[in-house]
Amino acid sequence: MKKNRYSTVFALSLATGICFTFSGGGEFALASSTMDNSSSGHDHSSHDHGDDHSGHSMNNGSMTVDVSPEQTSTSGNFVVRLDHGTDTLPLNKIHKCTIEIVDRKGSPIDGAVIMVDGGMPAHGHGLPTTPKVTKSLGAGKYLVEGIRFSMPGMWQLTFHIHVNGEKDVVIFNFKV
Repeated sequence: MKKNRYSTVFALSLATGICFTFSGGGEFALASSTMDNSSSGHDHSSHDHGDDHSGHSMNNGSMTVDVSPEQTSTSGNFVVRLDHGTDTLPLNKIHKCTIEIVDRKGSPIDGAVIMVDGGMPAHGHGLPTTPKVTKSLGAGKYLVEGIRFSMPGMWQLTFHIHVNGEKDVVIFNFKV
């Protein structure tokens, strides 16, 4: 197959997610670029971007997503329970949640260093805020503040947990 500049640009578009347009004279121009980790000032609260499939896995050909508030960390070191304190997550409002971390035996984990991130993987953007664990509540519970969801759809919160030389990650999926 002979490769020309159009197939090269098409391959680049697929690889980077950057979209190009072509003019009648054979020239091409950048039409739009990928999103960064912010909502770029664009307010999504008034519209939905259709079916958002972040966090989905294929199960016998049908889409499923685990939205359980209790998840085992990726390496199996911890079990983490997420509590938003409400069944209806607020849109475009700063809110907080708590997480509870226990070890494999069910014992509470205190003294953990926890980093929080997340976003909408299907849309290619992160959270519009930088949530942080602000307080240890004891008995393996931690307060997380500064969470805001800027649009409806499927979101993820990811907790990077470091304690006693162990590092692990847990991911929660949920719909706003």
